[in-house]
Amino acid sequence: SWEKQNQFVADASHELKTPLTVILANMDIMQANKDSTVWEQNKWIENTKSEATRTAELVGDMLFLARSDANMDQQYNFEELNFTSVVEDCVLTFESVAFEKGMTLSSQVAPDLYAYADQTRIKQAVMVLIDNAIKYSGENGHIFVQAEGNQKNVKLTVANTGTEIPKEKQEHLFERFYRVDESRTRERGGYGLGLSIAKNIIEAHGGTIGLEYSNEKGTCIGFSIPTKQGREPIKLKRQ
Repeated sequence: SWEKQNQFVADASHELKTPLTVILANMDIMQANKDSTVWEQNKWIENTKSEATRTAELVGDMLFLARSDANMDQQYNFEELNFTSVVEDCVLTFESVAFEKGMTLSSQVAPDLYAYADQTRIKQAVMVLIDNAIKYSGENGHIFVQAEGNQKNVKLTVANTGTEIPKEKQEHLFERFYRVDESRTRERGGYGLGLSIAKNIIEAHGGTIGLEYSNEKGTCIGFSIPTKQGREPIKLKRQ
């Protein structure tokens, strides 16, 4: 645990270094052009705002994972929720994103699926999987979201076209700060924490998450969580 914590701090420091370096460089440029108007400096202002936003998101993600590691109360509010509605809302949210990228997003969501879960957290996990699929679908890609279930469990799978993930990299997908394609990290955005966060959320719900497959046709990641009938309420440790 101590080694993992040290690695987490080292990786986090590395990830924070780049946006902070960009922000400081932008500040230096603006200081060197004090007589310029705000509009003339807008390029640097917008770039600084973008990097600051991404940094804030990174810090928020790291705080979530750090609190999970410390077994602190993540304020999960378990209730019987409409899983069908949650998934459909998430798909709708990403339809415009996929369209702008020239991709197609389709879904097959069974009606009347219910899960015993925290709505905010489960929605976050669903969003992570769809967002990740869009990022790695490739040009003119297709993303397919499917939700199904039975009396004891509900299951979500998100499949996308794109390059096959090498077998030696598949086992690292849910590790923190891990990216399959490091060379395009900045282009695609994100810090490689999304799947780690989704894993934490699903496991806190007593569920499972993993890679379903990755081959020449594409990649599919899925998770399942219990219904109210399929599990006992979780007692989380409190600070």
